[in-house]
Amino acid sequence: AFVKEGYQVFNLDIKEVELGNFIYCDVTNSDNVKLAIEEISQNNTIDAVVSNAGMHLSANIENTSEQALDKLFDLNVKGAFHLIKNVLPIMKKASKW
Repeated sequence: AFVKEGYQVFNLDIKEVELGNFIYCDVTNSDNVKLAIEEISQNNTIDAVVSNAGMHLSANIENTSEQALDKLFDLNVKGAFHLIKNVLPIMKKASKW
C-alpha cells in the first residue's frame, strides 16, 4: 500500500522480496538493525516504521523448549525493540515538533 501511494519503502529482512528496497537485516541482531537504520538514514528521512517481523509457534508448553521460546521472543519482541530503539532517535531529531 505504501509503495502504491508513492512512498519509498525499505524492507529489512533475511529473505529478499521484490517490493520496495531490500536490505538484509536480521532484526534479532541489534548490530544488524543499527547498521541498516544508519544506512537508510544517511540519504533518507524516516517518516514511519512498520515493525512486522515475527513468527508463530503453535505448541503447548509441555512441547516447547526454552530454545524455541528464546527464538520466538528474540524475533517477535526483541526485533521490535531493536528497530524502535535505533529509529526513534533519528525520527525525533528530524521532527519539527
